[in-house]
Amino acid sequence: MMVLADCGETLDEGERFAFLAPDNQTGDASLSWSTEVIHRGLAAAVGAGVAADTVAEARLAPGFNRIVYSTLTRTTTPGEVRMHTAIFDQAGHQFNREYTVSGDVLQVINRMATSINPDANALGAKSVDVLRKWPVFTGDMANFEGKCLALVEAEPGFGAALGSCAEQLVNSGRLESVRALLHRIPAERSEEFSPDVQFVFGQSLMALMEYAKAADVYRSVVLTRPVVKNLLGYAEALAGRCDAGKQAIEEYGRQPGQEPNALDSLGEISYFCGQYKDAEKYFLASEAKYLSDPRGVMEPVKAAASRMMTGDAAGADKIATSYFQKIAKSNPQAVATLQPVWTTIMKAPIEDRRKLVESSLIRRP
Repeated sequence: MMVLADCGETLDEGERFAFLAPDNQTGDASLSWSTEVIHRGLAAAVGAGVAADTVAEARLAPGFNRIVYSTLTRTTTPGEVRMHTAIFDQAGHQFNREYTVSGDVLQVINRMATSINPDANALGAKSVDVLRKWPVFTGDMANFEGKCLALVEAEPGFGAALGSCAEQLVNSGRLESVRALLHRIPAERSEEFSPDVQFVFGQSLMALMEYAKAADVYRSVVLTRPVVKNLLGYAEALAGRCDAGKQAIEEYGRQPGQEPNALDSLGEISYFCGQYKDAEKYFLASEAKYLSDPRGVMEPVKAAASRMMTGDAAGADKIATSYFQKIAKSNPQAVATLQPVWTTIMKAPIEDRRKLVESSLIRRP
């Protein structure tokens, strides 16, 4: 399956941060804009984080185990603030560590980020004035789109904000705005962006079905993020370079613990490449490697769908039916979920089956 790679680098293995908006205790209303940007900047710079607007949102962030609280206070130097940051466990009870830095708003983001992670990413903002242009989505999509497109024209090197724009626009289904945004970034500037921003752009290009361009982006990211080879494999295959896609995923599968998912990914890209017999073999091999892992429950049904695409509907139905009988007692919930899906596919006209398979079992990215 195509999984989103974790592109972060952290000091402590397994740390994932949810950054809360800082509490502005300066008494200076002119700094109110900074509370919308600082936690977003920290998440982008640290590289293993998300920005959260509330504690509840931070605690629900999937895979994250650190909540980061910050406060802003005055200093005696005009134009500067002091930021104190305390890092707690996900529940917000157990203290982990703290840092204090001073400077203008851009400086405190960069200094705090490197305090948390010495290998922090560069934001790409040249000044506080540029930082203030970071678009923040507050519910008005037209306004947000306009700010993002204006930003790429004025500051095409502000990678962190442009990556944030692209991610929000993709999630909101505004693909034409994503296309306009990406196509306005000069190639020489995009090469300067952090691996995290490059990764977001790769995902955006996949959403636009510009697979060859996505592969180019992923190819540069895998130099520092080997797990992205799985995504590179999908991009290559969907761009029509099936052998290159298989090679990338085979390399991904040699990483510790990745073999079961790599076999599933090989099955999916073989399916997309029309190599249905290979797809069936990969899906069955993946199920054997997943063992008791619940992610393997769909593999035999995917194998059956691949057999169906060869024209052998009877053989496909036999594979699926035998599998449902095999797990009827050990996993009745899976049968209750998957059997109706399979029945719908089997009853559908032949010309509709591929669409049903790709909307329920083997989804095209």
